Amino acid sequence: MNRFLIASAAAGTVLLAAPAWAAELAAEPPRLDPRTISLEGFGTARAGMSVGEAGKALGVKLQEAAAEKPDDPTACHTADGVDLPGVTFIIVGGKVARIDVYGAGYQTAKGVRIGMKEGEVKARYPGIQVTPHKYDASGHYLTVASKDRKFGLVFETDGALVTSMRSGGLPFVARPDACP
Repeated sequence: MNRFLIASAAAGTVLLAAPAWAAELAAEPPRLDPRTISLEGFGTARAGMSVGEAGKALGVKLQEAAAEKPDDPTACHTADGVDLPGVTFIIVGGKVARIDVYGAGYQTAKGVRIGMKEGEVKARYPGIQVTPHKYDASGHYLTVASKDRKFGLVFETDGALVTSMRSGGLPFVARPDACP
């Protein structure tokens, strides 16, 4: 929708185009995926499901990467969905252990998403645990655990903004590296 400023002058009405920043203010916010990130998983996919169950729950096909140790039943590898950009499933022992989210357009039920200020996350999750980041000296891990301590939600920050999120089963979700 074009917006115009109308200026009235003695000689008549003058129609002026709105400045470029006005269109940005009027623009709709980015569309968010209706699937939210929770303590237990992503959308209707939950930690503990098989890859097939998680894909079916989400209505997408998940493509598994080859495990480094295919004969090891506890081997760790990943699965991705073409229709889920920026979302990676971490598979351990044939089950979803955690779900890592790096892409914009996804949020938690409390509205936390990539790019949000660290202070806003802390306000939305009172009592969140803050620990130093393993690889970024100014960054943090902001961690929320379920009451039964079986599931968790971790927000990685650069010290100012959320750079990624992950959810799933403890202890896997608390590990800085997806596959140790």
